[in-house]
Amino acid sequence: MIQEDMTAIPRDLKEKIIQKARQDEIFKNQLLTNPHNAITRFGAHISKKVEVKVMEESARVAYLVLPVLQEEMTDEELDMVAGGICFIYS
Repeated sequence: MIQEDMTAIPRDLKEKIIQKARQDEIFKNQLLTNPHNAITRFGAHISKKVEVKVMEESARVAYLVLPVLQEEMTDEELDMVAGGICFIYS
C-alpha cells in the first residue's frame, strides 16, 4: 500500500523506525540518506511524490514540525498531533 503522506503512517510504526535507527547505525545512515527505501523495510511505501526529510536532533538543536492543516482530521491524525511537545536541554 502506498501512503501519500507521512501522517498516514501510524505513530507506533514511526516509533519502531526511530528505535531501529537508534540500534542500527547502518539503518540510521540509510534513513538519513534515502528515507523512502529505509521506511519500506517496515512495510510502509510512501509515494515518491512525497518528499521525506529525516533530521537528527542534538543536545543543542531541536525541531518543531508543524502538521499540514486540513479541513477535518481523522481520529488517528488527532491522536498524532495531540500530546504536546517536549524539549530536553542538558
